[in-house]
Amino acid sequence: MRWASASTVITLLHYNVCSLTFILAYFVKLGLSHEEASELHHRYYKTYGLALRGLVMHHDVGEPIS
Repeated sequence: MRWASASTVITLLHYNVCSLTFILAYFVKLGLSHEEASELHHRYYKTYGLALRGLVMHHDVGEPIS
């Protein structure tokens, strides 16, 4: 088994933190509290495998992800 390099892991972690921050900020901008935004993010993640997919499907923020 080959392991990912440390720089790859750091890049992926940075991407995850940035996308989480973006999605939570967007939900708060829609008028949700931070707690509600976090709950919705988690629900979309569990339902769609990606919170971003739920965001796109339900909030008209771009092309649907296939």
